[in-house]
Amino acid sequence: MRYETLSMLKPSNGRSGSNHAAACVTAHCRSRICVQRMKLPQVALGIVLFVAALVRILGITYDLPYIFHADEPTNMQIILRIFRSGDLNPHFFNYPSLFFYLHSLAYVPYYSIGTLVGGFHAPTDVTPPITLIMGTTLATMPTTVIMGRLVSLAFGIVLVGATYAAGRLITESELIAVLGALLVALSPTAIEQSRLITPDIMAAFFAMLALWACGGVYRHGKLSNYLLAGFCVGLTASVKYNGGLVALTLVGAHSLRSGRRFLADARLYGAMVAALLGFVITTPFAILDLGKFIADIQIVARHYSTGHAGMEGGTLWWYLRLLAQTGGVLYGLSLIEVVRGLVTRSRSTILIAVFPVCYFIFINRFVVRNAQTILLLMPFALLLSASLLVSVWQWFARNYLTHRPRAQISAGFCVLLLALVPPLARINVESMRLYDLPAREQGRLWIIDHIPPSSKMMLESYSPWVQPGLFDVQTTWGMIDHEPQWYIDNQFDYLVFSSPMYGRYYNEPGLYAGEIARYDALFNAFHLESVLIGGGGEVRVYRVR
Repeated sequence: MRYETLSMLKPSNGRSGSNHAAACVTAHCRSRICVQRMKLPQVALGIVLFVAALVRILGITYDLPYIFHADEPTNMQIILRIFRSGDLNPHFFNYPSLFFYLHSLAYVPYYSIGTLVGGFHAPTDVTPPITLIMGTTLATMPTTVIMGRLVSLAFGIVLVGATYAAGRLITESELIAVLGALLVALSPTAIEQSRLITPDIMAAFFAMLALWACGGVYRHGKLSNYLLAGFCVGLTASVKYNGGLVALTLVGAHSLRSGRRFLADARLYGAMVAALLGFVITTPFAILDLGKFIADIQIVARHYSTGHAGMEGGTLWWYLRLLAQTGGVLYGLSLIEVVRGLVTRSRSTILIAVFPVCYFIFINRFVVRNAQTILLLMPFALLLSASLLVSVWQWFARNYLTHRPRAQISAGFCVLLLALVPPLARINVESMRLYDLPAREQGRLWIIDHIPPSSKMMLESYSPWVQPGLFDVQTTWGMIDHEPQWYIDNQFDYLVFSSPMYGRYYNEPGLYAGEIARYDALFNAFHLESVLIGGGGEVRVYRVR
């Protein structure tokens, strides 16, 4: 019986057998090619994620055991206070709370490993950094800083993955999704913020996650899609308040799907309730400590409206210059893609563009400007740039390179080079700075070698770390807080200046003529002992007497 069954499967003659075998081979090859094509985008994404991790982890310890960034020590104090005490009230609402909570959770495995090796016996053994003045901080336990920076690094990497997921869902193009992810992976601003214990890279991730969820609203329109998108919007706002504007993407997705009657659809209001819940659940003391919450919000609003020395004025041109320096033509291409999307009525382009366009207009209403603030829109803009680059390449290949696959590949590489050269050049410059001995570290070593112990010295913000027990150390926000005679009358021996403080005024002479004049008076009044330059900064040490 087995023989008969097998014989029935045999071909009736040699020729048909040959055709049958050829058909089987062809089908098998097509199947393998199909599988390979399906795997290719995943392989490309894996490579992009690896590159993203590599360029971010290099330099993650660049300043340790000292901390040069102004905000990291303050954030670490709050994070470690929550971890050490178990008190979930951060007592600080300049930022919402989700950022602090997620970072605090990261210290649970850190502490567990420390107890296993005998390094910790109680949560209070995890000590926070010590700050003399803003930007002059000693990390008593550098591993605590590395732990916090690894959390930011992780969010920087998953931001790349979220960009791919959002681009793939909304544009339905693997090529756009992979290229958009690559551009975000190599974004100099995103790389820099991924090395810092600040909420900005985390907010960018949740904003992109919200875009992906809004893509589900646009493509599928189920109630679950709405609730998920709303919750992601709430989480974004719970990391940084300005991230709440990503709710416009949700409204845009709903409008594109529902048309003119979108206000009558209860799913939109369900999504808004989910957004509110997402915020309140993860920033609960916005309600439980309402007075402090309102007071801190007012402080933040005043700060952005009235100014911050060195980060104010000419907001529009400053942001445009930053975008040009970090992305070359990429952000210009994103604007072209927005216009193209409006002209062609491309719903996917419009959906991606809603938030970055509105957000850019919003942040230009403030006096204060910085790279952290604009980071939120950058992944959206880079995804738009990827969409235009792919469209241009496909149009060119279709019209001029038909049946010439090698030429199409060459044209694709040219497009890729156009996209990658500017950010790669910026990354190279920043990398060189990371491996250059910072001026503040040079200054610290010079002070130990050349200034007698117990000398009385004044440090301004961002100065080198000076051991208080070894010297008589006092601090001031900026050295121009006092006139030259004041330092003489109070018998100071040395004054330590740092370019992150005084340089902000010299970089904007039109805005800070008075401050520059006061610094010049100090520089001319005392004897210059040393100038240390490195890592993109400068430290000056002056002898008073």
